[in-house]
Amino acid sequence: MIFGFMPSAVFAAVEVIVSNSQERVVLECRVGTFTNLAWKHNDQLIQSLNNRNLPRKGTPKTAILGRSKCVLDRLEIPSVMAQDTGTFTCIADGKTKEFKLLVVSVGSSPPELHSGSKATLQCVVNTGKPLSPKPTVQWIRPDGVPHPAKGPAHLYPVTASDSGVWVCSFLYEGRTYNSSLHVRVKGAVQQLCRVFDFCGPGEEPGPAQFHWWLWVAIGAGSFLVLLMLVCISVLIRRNRRRKVKVRGQSSHLRCSWTSCSVFS
Repeated sequence: MIFGFMPSAVFAAVEVIVSNSQERVVLECRVGTFTNLAWKHNDQLIQSLNNRNLPRKGTPKTAILGRSKCVLDRLEIPSVMAQDTGTFTCIADGKTKEFKLLVVSVGSSPPELHSGSKATLQCVVNTGKPLSPKPTVQWIRPDGVPHPAKGPAHLYPVTASDSGVWVCSFLYEGRTYNSSLHVRVKGAVQQLCRVFDFCGPGEEPGPAQFHWWLWVAIGAGSFLVLLMLVCISVLIRRNRRRKVKVRGQSSHLRCSWTSCSVFS
């Protein structure tokens, strides 16, 4: 994500930025040339630069200091955390621009969703105001239909239709903001993939992604079943022929009161 503003005599109002936890965020002043520029987080100096790009870092107590860097007039945060929520201020030659960063933590419990199981989708909006209530969230399903209840989305049972991008929508200072969560539901085929480990890394489990040896095993099993059916059919025919032969022999037996003779 890259966010910025155009230079002017008076910078624009505070810009609200929404980012998921662990996403990359870049804040950009876009002031062009400058003599002195500084970035602050909640009034704590992160880093300052002069027109020769000689940096001066803030105090060690600034938590974000070791996880961010200034490149010209940009502040780059490779992986934002909940504690990064708050106000970022860019001061360039006396002009001030503020960004309000909201870090949203989205996820599911359990992390892997299986068809027919129970799951809960969580969305926590960090506003940087610990004493203020957190915004109420509304989950929107992949088909665009809002989830019946606000707050966490409880799914039971989990179905294939739950797969897709869920949107966490919330209201902050009169405006609506969104964050997203990609949900994957594993069904019967996916559980086989997990048990027998026949899916490659990063692949979405599916029938088309079975390894060749699995198809060979299926083919061999089918051949054995067919062979058994043929053997059973042959045995049945042999038994029938034996019965017919025994009946034919008995019909040629002629017995008298004292002896029996066989006539061919």
